[in-house]
Amino acid sequence: MYKGGEDKQYLTGMRNAFVRHRKAFESSRPPAARERMEKLEVLKDVILESSEIIADAINRDFGYRSIHETVLMEVLPTVSTIKYCRRNLRKWMRPERRSAGLMLMPASVRVAFHPLGVVGIIVPWNLPLALSVGPLAYAVAAGNRAMLKMSPRTPAFNGVLASIVSEVFYEEEVTLFEGGLNVSKAFASMPFDHLFFTGLTKTGREIMTAASRNLTPVTLELGGKSPVIIDESMPMKTAVERVLWGKSMNAGQICMAPDYVLLPGNRVESFVEEYGRRYEKLYPGGQDVTCIVDEEHMARIETFLEDAREKGAIIVRAGDDPVDNRAISTRLILNVTDDMALMKEEVFGPLLPIVPYERLEDAIAYVRSRPRPLAIYVMSQDKAFIKHVLDGTVSGGVAVNDSVVQFIADDAPFGGVGPSGMGRYHGREGFLAFSNARTVFRRSGRFNPIKMLHPPYGGLFQRIIEYLFMR
Repeated sequence: MYKGGEDKQYLTGMRNAFVRHRKAFESSRPPAARERMEKLEVLKDVILESSEIIADAINRDFGYRSIHETVLMEVLPTVSTIKYCRRNLRKWMRPERRSAGLMLMPASVRVAFHPLGVVGIIVPWNLPLALSVGPLAYAVAAGNRAMLKMSPRTPAFNGVLASIVSEVFYEEEVTLFEGGLNVSKAFASMPFDHLFFTGLTKTGREIMTAASRNLTPVTLELGGKSPVIIDESMPMKTAVERVLWGKSMNAGQICMAPDYVLLPGNRVESFVEEYGRRYEKLYPGGQDVTCIVDEEHMARIETFLEDAREKGAIIVRAGDDPVDNRAISTRLILNVTDDMALMKEEVFGPLLPIVPYERLEDAIAYVRSRPRPLAIYVMSQDKAFIKHVLDGTVSGGVAVNDSVVQFIADDAPFGGVGPSGMGRYHGREGFLAFSNARTVFRRSGRFNPIKMLHPPYGGLFQRIIEYLFMR
């Protein structure tokens, strides 16, 4: 892995690495299915062998994150993604037969899937394994070479991933770099064949601007304020169990974590009480609560709390705070107003605003009046209620009676819409995102029916055109 500052020499080295990747791609044929599958198999094996080292490194980067949480959130989903890609790769690579249409008959049309070339992947700090190797697996499955830009907030993990990558790939196949926002912008400004970014919406705009100078296509996996909508009849114990688990994983530092809860006003008290009971069972005495990643992010969370308190919010602590000063139990925020900072920005931490509603239409209007979220979580056993929410809102994805787990569904596309993202990966869509879907039109060399439409345009031409219009 290339480490260093943001000086001219470092950025020049990054650009030179891109040139080497591009030359290597141009001088070789696309790797066969067998070669790609072998790379993925080795990658999977090395990750499994290194799972404890990975978890330990991430624990050190965060200050504390349970090894079990890392295995559950990152190692298992990443291994599952690699296995899924291997299992489906030959089917994905198979050319698709399409219709040429009457006007072009007789002819054949097929769509063949070729590698794009060299892709760039900008990796965030919050789920560094899942959000680096996950996209990388699809890029490799599609036959590409890749460069990864790692976050400077996870130096220990970055070193482990660099070691893993060096065991599996040649340097001209996959290379890692590390750096902050300026390095990310320089990275995005290189003429990649595709750029994959996971991070904040604000940063995503800057990355897209940098990529646009080369007309580089982008996949933006962003975030936003993903709401939970609970209905009147949903058992509170079940609703809290599903919301709390998704909110507590990684201390809420997940792009699709529940951001705020909408529920009937007469159920707010029972929600708060049940949340506290459930939280104490899962995290007794603050045990196994993941730390906020660093002091800068902790200051952001504290600013949210102070601003909400000054504007009249009631803040309820869900459980005991851990000893570590960068780990706090979830704070339930009551009496929230739209002018509070935590209702304007993605929380991305262990704060959960509670917003009461009188009618479902009010809750839907509340969601629709805000930027389109990455996810909407519906807690209901009423089919009409669920349908009303689905039909009345727009989001990247939806989970009914659960939270966050939709990210783990290998066979379904994942991504945002509008401010919460652009493009999809996971499933076949992940393979397509990193592929050139190339149309191949083929006609016999002997007979050319289009010749009947060549000039000079006479009566035969007119009769054929009239027939095609009328059919």
